[in-house]
Amino acid sequence: MTFLFQLKAQLPKLSTQYMTNRTISTSTHLFQPHSTENVIPKDGLKPVQQKSERQIEHDKQLSIKRENKIRFEKYLETLPALSYPSRYNVECINSIEQTNVRLPKFLKAEPEGVFGVDFEWPPTFIKGQREKKISLIQICAAKTILLFQVGRMKKLPQELQNFFENKELLKTGVNIKMDGQKLYRDFGIKTNGLVELMTLANLSKSSDITRTHHRSLRALTAIFLKQKMAKGKVRMSNWSAPVLSPNQKKYAALDAYASYQIYQTIKKEGIENVPIEHLLHQNLSTPKVEKKPKTQMKTAEKKSTSHYTWRPSSTTVVVKKMKEEK
Repeated sequence: MTFLFQLKAQLPKLSTQYMTNRTISTSTHLFQPHSTENVIPKDGLKPVQQKSERQIEHDKQLSIKRENKIRFEKYLETLPALSYPSRYNVECINSIEQTNVRLPKFLKAEPEGVFGVDFEWPPTFIKGQREKKISLIQICAAKTILLFQVGRMKKLPQELQNFFENKELLKTGVNIKMDGQKLYRDFGIKTNGLVELMTLANLSKSSDITRTHHRSLRALTAIFLKQKMAKGKVRMSNWSAPVLSPNQKKYAALDAYASYQIYQTIKKEGIENVPIEHLLHQNLSTPKVEKKPKTQMKTAEKKSTSHYTWRPSSTTVVVKKMKEEK
């Protein structure tokens, strides 16, 4: 014991700092990510990570996108606010009867068969809360914009269903397929004749398309219509309100108008074979049916459950009888 104690006393004491540095340097050799290389400096204090060529290129692209975003935002400030011409008539319809009468007349007056389409529904502010149903459907053509308050109707009018299912009538918009899927989730209607403006924009020969990598409705409005779409808080407003405010009507009408005009502007470039998508034969997620709340047990059932006395099952009785016979 004495010899071991003396030998231990003669060993040099390792400082806490040395042990910490040693642990760090050792751990860097245990795991090295593929994207970077760990280099241990001579002082051994902290490992230095050298970026790979792939990471350097990724950071470079992010930097370019940030610079382009700043330039594009400055460009937006120079543009006039989006507005539709004075010749446009905006109508708000809130009943099934009105819809089934007005929509056929509207479609008959538009022989071209191309319409800007958009939806609005109340926002959800609670995480995990179920998305609310469509409250407003906007349809824009050459001179008229119709706003259908479907949230005020008991069901989707038949003429609206016919419009969305018709393959010959083109519906244009940004993320228009997602809107079609939303319509199916809410009403079980499969939309046909969808024209995605993001895809159409990428076929454009306009030099302005390189101003930004974004393909949002706001970005495409600036690129092709040379107008600025206001963001505003109105988009987060209550779209299921019985009476829409003037700001709500204007915002909703402009969304559909922008979708219609962007299509017309790009189409003038002479683009042929416009991609059209139909949801009729696609496997979409089944519309969710709201579950009815569970009804409480009747008082008599509660009482009978609370006074329940355990009795052996038939299987238990048979086993006992077999044992007794043995």
